[in-house]
Amino acid sequence: MNVLDLAYADDLAIMSESTTELEEFIQDFETITQKCGLTMNVKKTLIMSVKQLQQDATGRIIKGQMVNQLDFNMKIRNEKDKHTESFIYLGCCITADQTMEKKIGIRISKASPPFYMLKYCVWHRKTVSYDAKLRIFRACVVPILLYGSEVWALTNIQERRLNSFYMKCLRTIIGANLEDRLSNAKMLELTGQPQIRCYLEKE
Repeated sequence: MNVLDLAYADDLAIMSESTTELEEFIQDFETITQKCGLTMNVKKTLIMSVKQLQQDATGRIIKGQMVNQLDFNMKIRNEKDKHTESFIYLGCCITADQTMEKKIGIRISKASPPFYMLKYCVWHRKTVSYDAKLRIFRACVVPILLYGSEVWALTNIQERRLNSFYMKCLRTIIGANLEDRLSNAKMLELTGQPQIRCYLEKE
């Protein structure tokens, strides 16, 4: 095994096609890193097996049927490995089932606090212009909401979930209530903001 650079060995993700290959990598990695004065934190080390959908003879995916998962029974320094169904890597949620639902939920939960922290000092402040509010929204909230979206493959339902939060933010910024019965199209027209899909396609 060749290790080219350990300067940023604080947060690593290792991909392997078999348990044997993974075990060999971990053993070699332990040996090499210890020579450099580095020690792998076993308590923080997680193992995840990506779920694969079963395919028929024509290569079409059979809905609801999974390929048999790998049976992991590994030990690192005599400590049994820890299995997980998801983990956060560089701010992005990686899931075993490769679906987007959990990722979307995490992005919304990450974007919500900064948005509501600005509710009274910016969004409801009459001395701040709408143009300034929208620029702050685009700079401080949208990047958090769409972080990692360059590799997303969303369904219509998932996109609508993102759009629902996006439109809720815009309504709060301009002080619109549900009773005003403003359509999403009208809201975008009033604020001069693009659809959430435009951000996603740009990414």
